[in-house]
Order: sequence, then C-alpha cells, then structure tokens
Amino acid sequence: MLCAITLCLFVAAGCSKRDDLYTIISVPSERTKIEVTEDEFVTMYVLPEVISINSSAKLIIENHTKRILTYGAPFSLEYLEKESWKEIKLDVAWEDIEYGISAGDTTEEQFNLSLIKKFNNSKKGRYRIVRDFGLYYHFPFGECSSFILHAEFEIK
Repeated sequence: MLCAITLCLFVAAGCSKRDDLYTIISVPSERTKIEVTEDEFVTMYVLPEVISINSSAKLIIENHTKRILTYGAPFSLEYLEKESWKEIKLDVAWEDIEYGISAGDTTEEQFNLSLIKKFNNSKKGRYRIVRDFGLYYHFPFGECSSFILHAEFEIK
C-alpha cells in the first residue's frame, strides 16, 4: 500500500546510513537489488526496459522486507556517455513529500519521458533513474537506514 507521509517525519526520525546491513547486487543491467538479510531485499526497475521517446514507462519499486520503505519525489537522471554515467541537470521543482511502501508491497509510478526530451534533447541511449531510500525498523521514530538504488532503461 502506497501512503503519503510528510517529509518532517523523515527528518525527525533521523535516518542514518548503515552500509554494513546491505549488499548491493546488480541484477541484469536494468535492475538493482539490495539485500537486507538473506531473505529480505528491495528492487527497483523500469518497464519496458527499451522505450521509444514518445512512449511511456513505469518505475516499479518492490519492498520484499518486513519494514517500511520510504522515499521522496526527487530522483536523479543519468545518461551513459562513453562508458561513464553523466548526471543530467534537471531544473525541476520537486514536491516536498515522502512516500512509504509497506512491508511486502510493490508500487508503480508513471515515469515522465518529457524530462529526457527537455533536458537531454531526446538523445537515444542508456539512462538510469537514481533515487534515495530509507528503511525503517520502527516507523516513524525508530532506527532507519538509507541507501540508493538505480534502474536502467534504454531509449531507442
């Protein structure tokens, strides 16, 4: 279940980074999976993986943990240029809100390709969405760990 939570809860809880808890694994090149425990993980990916600049895409986030996964509206967009990821400067005003995905749930959001048209001149090639996440142990005031996931896709 996707629920909106004000950003002040995220800040008040003081989400701290605990790298020792997670192993980041690339699963095919289009998906990122982060393992929390042997049987708990989070994935993020774009469908379809190959997109026309005039079509639409979905960003899927799967929370296969026993905790609440949180994230904000902002994300970064990167373009693969000569085997190196380059961030595309997005001059966008982001909504100041935090979303939560309950334990075991999945969410889908429409990904607006107009950002690529506007800020990267509709260039064809490999892209990735990069987003920060928090994983709460006792929401909203308990311990929280933060991590970054990316989801690759291609514009043809």
